[in-house]
Amino acid sequence: MTLAYRLARQYPSYSSGVRLCRRWLTSQLLEPHIPCMVTQLLVAHLYLCPGQYEVPHTPSVALLRFLSLLANTNFLTTPFFMSVGEEFHAMDKSELQQRFNKQRSTLPPLFMVTPYDIRGSLAKLEADGIENVSRSTLEFRYGLVSHCTRECPDAHVLALTKLLATRCLASYTASCTQPSYSCVPLFQPALSFFDLVIHVKPALVPRYEESVHFDPTKTKFMRVTCQEQTQTVCRPLSAAEVNVFTTFMQMLKASLGLPSFSTDRTLLIRALWHGV
Repeated sequence: MTLAYRLARQYPSYSSGVRLCRRWLTSQLLEPHIPCMVTQLLVAHLYLCPGQYEVPHTPSVALLRFLSLLANTNFLTTPFFMSVGEEFHAMDKSELQQRFNKQRSTLPPLFMVTPYDIRGSLAKLEADGIENVSRSTLEFRYGLVSHCTRECPDAHVLALTKLLATRCLASYTASCTQPSYSCVPLFQPALSFFDLVIHVKPALVPRYEESVHFDPTKTKFMRVTCQEQTQTVCRPLSAAEVNVFTTFMQMLKASLGLPSFSTDRTLLIRALWHGV
């Protein structure tokens, strides 16, 4: 039974909170650079280590705590140890903390460990004593720690995510008490960071109805009524239901090569040239 599954059974708001946080990352064009597993673990941290607060009881509270975590955490000096059901052994946690302090430059920018990352026999380790265990045994035991963040996110993406979360929190704090407050600005990307922004024609986007900008009165759509349901489904006028973003981004990457592309899956494709 995985950590995420245990949390979903224990806290009803966890799954919806993960999806809402994932939606925010997608809206900020960060989805390709932050794996879904990383989002699940970061949100899990809010439930496992709520600090002075109670655990989030609604997805919206989980999102605000998620933004606060991103904005206020120094990832360079903060390791994340997460366990539910199966706890860390004190010996393992002590060894991993020492490794984090001494080998920080060789570890992922976002260091996250669960008990499922640790391999080998704990009984043998306790019997021999960790100071008497061979180096190869320790490397095998801890060789998979933080495996889900080894490739991404990198330090650049973490810094950008931290900045975006800080700005979103500041915007929310400044306007949340107003009667006319809308949460839509939280899901609108800041485009000033990017070297190239491509706006795609809404009628050509199969998933445009998922956008916060979706307005069926202003977009030419065809309506398909399901025979077995009374619900009316809106679908764009796309001849073959082609995923415009995937196809277009593959063509751009193949032709340009250097820039990093991402999309919010509804209207925007952006590119960033690192070091330019």
